[in-house]
Amino acid sequence: MGEKLKNKVAIITGGAGGIGGAISALYAAEGAVVVANDINAEITEKFATDLSAKLNCTNIIPYAADVCNREQVNKMVQDVLDQFGHIDILVNCAGRSKDALLHKMSESDWDFVINLNLKGTFNCVQYVYPFMRQQNQGKIISLTSRARMGTIGQINYSSAKAGLVGLTCSLAKEAARFNINVNCISPGFVLTPRLSQMEEKHLEARVQLNPFERAVQPEDVANLALFLATEDSRNITGQVINIGAW
Repeated sequence: MGEKLKNKVAIITGGAGGIGGAISALYAAEGAVVVANDINAEITEKFATDLSAKLNCTNIIPYAADVCNREQVNKMVQDVLDQFGHIDILVNCAGRSKDALLHKMSESDWDFVINLNLKGTFNCVQYVYPFMRQQNQGKIISLTSRARMGTIGQINYSSAKAGLVGLTCSLAKEAARFNINVNCISPGFVLTPRLSQMEEKHLEARVQLNPFERAVQPEDVANLALFLATEDSRNITGQVINIGAW
C-alpha cells in the first residue's frame, strides 16, 4: 500500500468496470477513499467487496447511480460530502458505445451514447465543481478516446468523445484560478475483459494502431490517472494525453 493519495477522496464513475476498476484499485492502494460508482448495484457491491479483500482495506465505497440522471448524481455528490467532507478527485470513466454506420444509426443509439459519455460527464462535473472551487483545489480527469478523431461506424461515440475534449479544455481555463486541474486521457485499444472477446482479426487490427504493437492494459491507463491525480501534475491542465495510439 502506498500513500500518494493519502487523505484524498475520489469519485470514479464507471469505477467497477475494466479501466475504471483498474483506476479504483490503484487509487485505493495509494491511500485514497475511493467511491466506485457504477449503474449496477450488484456488480458495484461485488467489485468493492472483492477489491477490499484483495487489498485488505476499508477505503472502497460502492455507490450505484446513473450518471445520466442528474438527481442521482446530485445525491451521490451530497452523500460523499456528508460522509467525508470533501471531494478531491473526479474521474469520469463511465461510457459505452453503440456502433452503426450513419444510415443505420437510430436516434436512440445517438441519444444513449451522447447522454452517457458526454452529458453524464457534464452532470458529474457540474455537481462536483462548486465544492472544488470552495476548497480551492481539485483534479478532474475524463476518459476520452482515439475515436475522438473519427472512426467508421462510431459517429455517436466519436462525437461524444470529441465533446469531452472541448469540455475539458474550456473548463481548464475556468478552473485554473481555483487551483483545479482538468485533463483528458485518450487511450487507444485497451484490453478490457469486454473488448478481449472480439474476434482475433479485429483485436489484431486494433493492436496495430499502437506503435509498440501491443494492447494497452487497464493498469497502464490507471498509472497515468494516478499521475494526473497527484501534485506531480500540478502545472498540467487542459491537456489530452494519448496512451497506446495517437
